[in-house]
Formats: sequence, structure tokens, C-alpha cells
Amino acid sequence: MTIVILVLFSIGLVLNLMGIRTLRNEYVCAAVCLDTMKVPNGIKELVELPSAGVFHQHLKDLAAIAKHDKNLSQDGLISLLYSQLMAKSRMVDVLSGVLVTLGLIGTVVGLISMTAGLNETLSSLDDSQDASGLLSGMRDTMSGLSTAFYTTLIGAFLGSVALRVLNNVYTSNVEHLVSYIASTAEVRIVPLLKSAKRVKVDA
Repeated sequence: MTIVILVLFSIGLVLNLMGIRTLRNEYVCAAVCLDTMKVPNGIKELVELPSAGVFHQHLKDLAAIAKHDKNLSQDGLISLLYSQLMAKSRMVDVLSGVLVTLGLIGTVVGLISMTAGLNETLSSLDDSQDASGLLSGMRDTMSGLSTAFYTTLIGAFLGSVALRVLNNVYTSNVEHLVSYIASTAEVRIVPLLKSAKRVKVDA
């Protein structure tokens, strides 16, 4: 059971670290997009290019909305973006709960095995009247009990502490990125798209 807990923790750890790394890369992609916007027809070029990140995709979605909606709003897109980025966080959160549950299951299994072993030890004592056999059996039983509680400790620590802390770091990064995208788009992109729309209407 401990091996299963460690494997699941490793999966959750890898997912979390990959997610954080991806979020860091999104800032680089956003910076490249903002630099491209500084050149003439920069937004038009970005809209025509394949999506290179969530910021770029957000820009393309805003441009698509601006074509048929003069009251350009990004609220719906931001909500969808947040839900999309938080999907990985929910997966890690599920793994965290599974680790704790597996730790408890390991303890129950250990206690059941301990009880069965104790019964066998007492039965053998009735047959042989040898106290050394009882001591040996009790030693094995207590060893199994310590292993059972050790499994619970591992599952609780890795699930409730380690993974949750890492998941909170990822969630914090998601909130910062979404806030950055929303504020940057509101200040830098939405006004440009609205002005371009007005120019076309006037023309």
C-alpha cells in the first residue's frame, strides 16, 4: 500500500510541477505577443497565427468577438480560461484525497492482519504451551501494527500536507496569470479592438 501511495504522490507531484512550469512559460508567450503588438498591424498578424499560449488564444478570441459585438467584454472568456487552467488543480486535489484514503485503508488492512496473526499465535500457544512462541508472535504482531500506522502517516502527510501545499502554489500561479491576462487585455487589447471596429464602421 505504501508503494501505491508513493507512486500516486509522484504522479501528483509531476503534474503539479509541469503545470507550474507551463504557467511560467505563458508569461514569456504573453511578452512576445505584447512586443508583436507594438509593430504596425501587429494584432492582425497575431490573430492570423496559430495559438501559441493562453494569452495569444485569449487575444484571438477577443478579436473574433469584436467582429460581431460592439460592446466587447472579456468576462465570459476569463471565466472559461480560469476553469480550464484549474482543471489540473482539481485532478491533483483528487489525488491528495486518494492518498489519505489509501493510508487509512492500509491501516485497516494492517489491523486485520494483526488480529489474524494474534489469533494464530494464541492458538499455537494452547497447543504447545511454549511462551517463547507467544513472544515471537507478539513481536510480529506489533511490527505489523507499526507498519499499519506508518502507512497512515505517509498517506496523510503526502496527501494532506505536501500535495495540498504544492497545489495551493499552482492555484496561486493560476490566479496571478488570469489576473495578468485580464488586466493586460483590458488595458492594451480591448481598446485597440474597439477603435479598429469604430474605424471600420466609420469607413
